[in-house]
Amino acid sequence: MTVLDKPRHEKLAQQLALGANQTDAYEAAGYARDDGHASRLAGDGRIRERVREIQAEAARHVALSRADMIEMLISVHEEARANKQMSAAIRAAELLGRELHGFTERREVTTRDDVRQLSDPELYERMAQTAEAIGEPELGAKLRRKAQS
Repeated sequence: MTVLDKPRHEKLAQQLALGANQTDAYEAAGYARDDGHASRLAGDGRIRERVREIQAEAARHVALSRADMIEMLISVHEEARANKQMSAAIRAAELLGRELHGFTERREVTTRDDVRQLSDPELYERMAQTAEAIGEPELGAKLRRKAQS
């Protein structure tokens, strides 16, 4: 299948392929906002097929780009090792590992106060204050009752 004959139908298919909901895609295609008509038109077989075609093409480009990136990183790694540039070789290996999801970064999370040293009532009070600060006074009151029990 190729580009749809009607430009607004093509625009609708493109918007749907990008992840827009039916009503927003319908409106972006130049139609007046209408949930019912948007649903009906988005369900049209030609439009559904065009959406699948656009998404398949995008997936093919992503796969090529990822494969190209992996190939480039392998090449850089090999060249850096051959030239005894170990820092560059290690960095290329690290990026390759991240691309292949072999590494995850670990970060230490710290707080201003060490909450592990608070007693249960103090901890509940701290949570109650936070709940109230974010606009949840009922939750704050519930946490304060818990702190007193």
